[in-house]
Amino acid sequence: MTITVLERPIIDHIIASEKYRFETFSSLLNFPLITRHQLALSGFIYRETKCLCPQCGITIDLTSLDDNAIYASNYFRKLHREKVSYLGKRCAFLLCESATNIDDLHPSLISQQGEKLQWDDAEQPDFSDYNVRLQTFHSWPYLQQGENTFVTPPLLAKQGFYFSGPDDGVTCFYCGNILTNWSEAIHDTNKNIVQLEHARFFPCRFITYIAGGKFVANAGYLHVVSDQERRLRNPMTSKAVKNSNKPQSIDECLSTFENWPSYAPVLPKDLAQTGFYYLGEELKVRCYMCDLEVDEWHHGMTAFGTHKRRRGNCEIIQAILSTKTGDFQCVNEKWRLQTLDGLSFESDCDQRLCRELAACGFYRFKNTNNIRCAYCAVLIQPKIDSSIMSQHRNLAKQLKKSSTVDCIMVRARCPRNIVVPDRERFPEYPEYQSIFDRIKTFKIYQERYKVLDNFIRERAEAGFFLDTMKRMRCFQCGNSLPINNKNLLRKYSQYDIQKLHAHFYPTCEWVKEILGFKYIAQVLFDRTKLNEIEYQQSYYTHLSSTSSRPTRNSFLSVSITSSNSDHTLAIKSYLSDYSAESDDGGYGTVPALFKAQFIDHTSPIQSSTSPSSTTSYDSSLTTAQACTDVITNDSQDRWTLPILTNQTNPFKPLAAESKLRFIDIARTDISPVDPRAFFAYESNRLDSFKKTKS
Repeated sequence: MTITVLERPIIDHIIASEKYRFETFSSLLNFPLITRHQLALSGFIYRETKCLCPQCGITIDLTSLDDNAIYASNYFRKLHREKVSYLGKRCAFLLCESATNIDDLHPSLISQQGEKLQWDDAEQPDFSDYNVRLQTFHSWPYLQQGENTFVTPPLLAKQGFYFSGPDDGVTCFYCGNILTNWSEAIHDTNKNIVQLEHARFFPCRFITYIAGGKFVANAGYLHVVSDQERRLRNPMTSKAVKNSNKPQSIDECLSTFENWPSYAPVLPKDLAQTGFYYLGEELKVRCYMCDLEVDEWHHGMTAFGTHKRRRGNCEIIQAILSTKTGDFQCVNEKWRLQTLDGLSFESDCDQRLCRELAACGFYRFKNTNNIRCAYCAVLIQPKIDSSIMSQHRNLAKQLKKSSTVDCIMVRARCPRNIVVPDRERFPEYPEYQSIFDRIKTFKIYQERYKVLDNFIRERAEAGFFLDTMKRMRCFQCGNSLPINNKNLLRKYSQYDIQKLHAHFYPTCEWVKEILGFKYIAQVLFDRTKLNEIEYQQSYYTHLSSTSSRPTRNSFLSVSITSSNSDHTLAIKSYLSDYSAESDDGGYGTVPALFKAQFIDHTSPIQSSTSPSSTTSYDSSLTTAQACTDVITNDSQDRWTLPILTNQTNPFKPLAAESKLRFIDIARTDISPVDPRAFFAYESNRLDSFKKTKS
């Protein structure tokens, strides 16, 4: 097997990246380079002394490996599948789901067009030859059917399949996944039906090479595989000892809940995902892995939480816990773009539209057709007649009944967003990109109030155009400021218009361009420090007004009060978010990190033409939220926060915390602004030097 290790430019913290996974093994010098390379290609990372898959949570005991052995190219991938099968789970990496793998350790498929690839890293390399695959179909059940069909052995073999069973099941030699129940596809009139089925169920590297990236991306987006279809056509296999009275997989567990009482406070899907199957008596369930039995369920109990508290060493629970940072990468624009790459929106500029969606915080959520924001979870059906950020703003308004926009990406207050370096800007109002066009909008204002040309030019250079007679709006981030509010200018007399722009909307790309990254980083740092000071003051004020032995509730009230405070509150009295002059105002506080869950991977806010089905939710879940991933994995009670509160690298704790700690209570971040997490990425540290003056 030939190993291609690319030169080391910037390594982003994207778990899906093969290059990054390979980097996590850099300290294990006792293992040969080829072994570390194979582990990375098989979906594993090295984190906190463990070798694990961040998608499914299974681990490999590195002490069981021979330091000097050279393993077969497919050894670790097959071991991965064997361990997943033992747990009775599915692994998104092995299923090749959208954006679970970025193959940046392989040579580009485009550069190899016309060449005969070796596919050395295939799960079943013995079937990499077309003729070998074709010979396996001599006993295929549909071989003798005399009807015209586009599901034939030659076509199946061409798309990477060989006949493996069970029944009519075929397996892709490259990704190792099985597809069964071809009875309906046999009668399909689509001549590319085999290619389509492979692409939408298992969009692996081989089918991407055969069909093309655009075909594969749209196959999964336009023909989403439902959970029921997945269970029917891609059955789980288990290597565990079979017991007729005991399920061996999550799918089998779910099938036992047909008669689950309707009054039960826990959903069958949640129970099955954590290993429980129904025993048929009242609310009695048992884990198929550790045999834990639970027969009483009350409102407020969760399947995962109950299982973890009572039997935390269960292999299923340990696997779930190992995936707790799996959604960290959604704050990275490069990863978001990977999930959208190749999608078709019936326009002439699909690629640019995908880049704009990623830049505005959107990504394709798992193996669905939901395109949603990583920070506020709204779903969007993009249109080409307006900017994506403008559509995002309209959707974000629906997060609250008020007119305040409550997505910090829309508010340009999201420093944890990791942008793609040196990409084009995507302004919310592209028609005002020219400073001359922005100056023209102030003509009426200048005639009425007799202001000097320099007054107008300063605001235009800061990115603003006249929106109303009292407000100006930035063409890039779309947020507004009063055009000439004396109280505001007096309070921030040390700022010119550009710096005032940066103070309220620090992650606006235009402000970053004109003031430089170094200045913006200082603004973010100052905001964080001020928030911490206010938190300390709030805490001591609260203590002075309560007893000398504060209760748990008093701590909670401090946390809630202070986390919703921001130093911009001082100007709220005369800069109203709810005035008729503005649709957003932009002066609301940045909300604190939160924990909530929505069901079935949908958002409470969607575009009116979204292909996703709408679902009814509790109104308490639709309040404005901060920079975090609001969907919990598998509808369990564990939070998949892409923003790690106490970590910069998702796999290593921060080296040193500040010693100026006056409060010793468990709490979330006071503010989502944290430059330490921002500068954890090499790309951001490198960018900070670009604007410095010698």
